[in-house]
Amino acid sequence: TATIWPGTIDDATGQHINGVLTVGRSDLSHPVTFGAHSTLKLTFGKTVVSDALVVHGTVAINETDTKLVLEPNCDLKDLHGGTFTVLSATDGITGDFSEIVAPKGWHVNKVMGKVMTEEGETEKVVAITVSMAGRGLAMIIR
Repeated sequence: TATIWPGTIDDATGQHINGVLTVGRSDLSHPVTFGAHSTLKLTFGKTVVSDALVVHGTVAINETDTKLVLEPNCDLKDLHGGTFTVLSATDGITGDFSEIVAPKGWHVNKVMGKVMTEEGETEKVVAITVSMAGRGLAMIIR
């Protein structure tokens, strides 16, 4: 069992600070695999920042007991609304999380894009976003 939770922990308060975990470099591809019983946990705050996992390479998601956990770190009424990219992969995403844990009204979406393969250009899922209602901003894509 493994959990990826981008960001850091504030030494003084012990609170999670939203962050972006980047795997690989644009000139060097690294695949990420979510094996059975893995969790990707992402946090959203009052600002226009959310946790995110950015992969230069492919992401493969095993559908056996894998979770995508989306949680606010403040009161829901204090969140800015919008659409946030929470997972992206330059070479595509395969598979689905078997469970998504999120507040009511949050919607998880797949974003299609063009990816270069040995056979040529193809259309694949390249990002997962979450859309939520909130105050202030109507749409944010990060």
